[in-house]
Amino acid sequence: EGGRAYLDKIIQAPYDLPQIEFRTLSRYFTTQLDAVLNAHKHGHFNVADWQNIYQLGIFPLIRTPRDAKRLCNAVQMALGFVGEEIAIVDLVALETIRVLRPALFEKIVEHAGLLAPSPLMLDRHADTRRDAIERKRYDDIVASAPGYEVPVKQLLKRLFPASMRISDNTFYGAEFLKTWRKERKVAHPEILNFYLEHEFSAGV
Repeated sequence: EGGRAYLDKIIQAPYDLPQIEFRTLSRYFTTQLDAVLNAHKHGHFNVADWQNIYQLGIFPLIRTPRDAKRLCNAVQMALGFVGEEIAIVDLVALETIRVLRPALFEKIVEHAGLLAPSPLMLDRHADTRRDAIERKRYDDIVASAPGYEVPVKQLLKRLFPASMRISDNTFYGAEFLKTWRKERKVAHPEILNFYLEHEFSAGV
């Protein structure tokens, strides 16, 4: 354990590694993930979504080959429960958080209604007191992964665009829910709840 802690101090994040090691780790992970996806039915793969969330949110949380392997094993297991019901990019991103940053995952579960709100919450009027409470909760989520605030904010923004009302003063109305549901994205509260229910029922 002491040796691992020492290594964790040396390797704080993937972008601290020499460039060749950075590329090697990325190639190792994507090769492992490709093998999993080729062997299982999965939800729609959006190339643009993947390019953005992988570089900005997922890969910065993967520090070692062991992390990469654990994550791919988790995705494989999750696919056995959710199949094609969740967009695969969203599934990989959530499994990244659950496996590699469990404290962050707990906060996402705790504040699921904040991140993937109902139609009424999306179309509500501004309220200074409520907005301040939401900001505090959002900051609490980000603070649960110290040292990784930048990739965490990218993950939240891309998985849960409705949260951008808090982080970027950018608003999505209830009309977007139809698109998110059609694309099986966890930005829709029903899709997020489906994922969470299956994760907990599986005891993963």
